[in-house]
Amino acid sequence: MHPHEFTAAQESPPAVPTLVGEDSWVHVHYELVCTEVDDEWVLVDLAFSFTTDLIVSSQTTGGDAVKLGAVGNTTALGKRPRYYSNTGVGRRGATKRRSYSNLEKVGAIEVADSIRAESDTRRVNVFDLAEIETGIPAENICKWCRPATRQAIYMAAAKDQVKHLKRKKRTTSGIFPEMEKRLFEEFKKRRARGQRCGPLWLSMRARKLVKDIRAEAVAAKAQGTVGMEVEPAAASDGDQRMEEVEASSGADVEMSAAGEEEASVDEDKRMLAFQAKKDWRRRFCRRFKIARRRRTNNKGRSKGDREAEILQWHVGLYMLLRGERAPEAVQLDEKWGRFTPAQRINVTGISKYTRYQKVPYSCG
Repeated sequence: MHPHEFTAAQESPPAVPTLVGEDSWVHVHYELVCTEVDDEWVLVDLAFSFTTDLIVSSQTTGGDAVKLGAVGNTTALGKRPRYYSNTGVGRRGATKRRSYSNLEKVGAIEVADSIRAESDTRRVNVFDLAEIETGIPAENICKWCRPATRQAIYMAAAKDQVKHLKRKKRTTSGIFPEMEKRLFEEFKKRRARGQRCGPLWLSMRARKLVKDIRAEAVAAKAQGTVGMEVEPAAASDGDQRMEEVEASSGADVEMSAAGEEEASVDEDKRMLAFQAKKDWRRRFCRRFKIARRRRTNNKGRSKGDREAEILQWHVGLYMLLRGERAPEAVQLDEKWGRFTPAQRINVTGISKYTRYQKVPYSCG
């Protein structure tokens, strides 16, 4: 008897695929398509879908295991089943909508083309196999393989690749490395003395150092030195420097006068426009691995050492609230309180009781 055939007298349909493993569950929706041939019912197709990502085995497929990774559903005869909106299978039950880049689309198209080229001698479902290999739904791959859509995807992917190639590479050094080096040395000395190095100090010192470097460059240029930042040793030993450069690179490093002048003008403009704002401060701290200093208690006394003083203060506050005063406290006058009229001074700085008294005046 054919494995997919069963008689009408059978009470139960073919076995539903079972989950491999114990203490696990799988929610299966299956659909039987049968036909009657010679007084016997023959199973045409058995379609089922799962709501789990584990491995299942089906008796209708000869005991072969089916991995439910990216697909999540299969059929006994290799055909795709219909989607059920209440099972979590397919796009309607997806927990999150997924978008694919142009490069991912091109990769899926190439996978489908390779499967089609390898299956010339046998009939297979190209898009289902591509779905298993790439994890992208077969409906999307089928739509992308259309001629017009394929051409549009290739053009968009080419534009993305051109943008990626033209993207400027980020550098780890700043635009003024000499200034940042000097600033970091000053920062370490100031921190060693225990002084505060706040954002305002960093910005002010950075602007000041840039001005100093610019003044040094202008003075060096007036003396005939080429370049904005040239070390004295390299400038005095130019022949040896040129020999080392030619030996290492083998290229001509001479710069034309027009190009040199243009480079110096651009450098001067950058120095004049430098403001040392918060974005530069953040990058400077990241480059030199500078972190904010933690607040510390420099008194060197713990809470236990100050416990006696804390208790004394609370006792004094309690006595004041009750109206009691310590014996050593200043005795208050019953009528005037702490300050008597003779101890009070008006805005002129003279006691009101001595204001109209005759003070002996002597000419010395």
